[in-house]
Amino acid sequence: SSMNFVQPFLFSLLFTVVASAKTYQVGPSDNWFGLLHGSGLQPGDEVVLKAGTYSNGRMLVLNHVGTAENPIVIRAAKGARVIFRRPDARQNTFNLAGTQNLKLQGFEITGGSSGIRIYKEANRMAKFVTLEGLHIHHVGEVAVTCNHVGNTYEGMVFRRNHIHHTSGTGEAFYLGSNSGLGGKTQGQFFHGIIEGNYIHDFNGPKVSQGDGIELKDGSWGNIVRDNVIHDVKYPGIIVYDAD
Repeated sequence: SSMNFVQPFLFSLLFTVVASAKTYQVGPSDNWFGLLHGSGLQPGDEVVLKAGTYSNGRMLVLNHVGTAENPIVIRAAKGARVIFRRPDARQNTFNLAGTQNLKLQGFEITGGSSGIRIYKEANRMAKFVTLEGLHIHHVGEVAVTCNHVGNTYEGMVFRRNHIHHTSGTGEAFYLGSNSGLGGKTQGQFFHGIIEGNYIHDFNGPKVSQGDGIELKDGSWGNIVRDNVIHDVKYPGIIVYDAD
């Protein structure tokens, strides 16, 4: 029967997808930049980072697209202290451009301008990005931004990150953008989860504002819970209206 044909076909299709997923073990002396930069990682791929300091002066832009069933994971090896340290503040440490179903886990980010800036690539929105167990500190600007005008940010999960000592406007999470910017559509952040983060010391001389978690105009359907926030210059959590 036709059913007998369909089942093996579906099985082989599934096997092909899973079999193509790779695990990469890389250290600071390997070509980690070439692996992380661009769009080369495939759904289900996992990059395991060995202990050490990863530093490169070029602009690091991740464009990788995973799927809900097979996200792409970039994480520190178990028990390893992995530090991404930009040599200067001319660039953000991580730029996530149109990344989808990507998880960054368990490493440290310092130096640079913003720690992680997230935005669309052409017409592909960045969505379903998970930042978990990251340690972001002593950066030149905001720790994590999802604030580009005309972008929609769906399903972000920012969980159990430790963020302190930012500079500039200095938010830990700047989510969405102000409305009314020359009549353009503002950035909307929705269906996000911001939970279990430890945020502190945003009140130093290099900080002009220093909010903890800022959800701008037009953001909606988000859950903000179980965060510990202290020693900030501006509000710990500030939420604008949903337009």
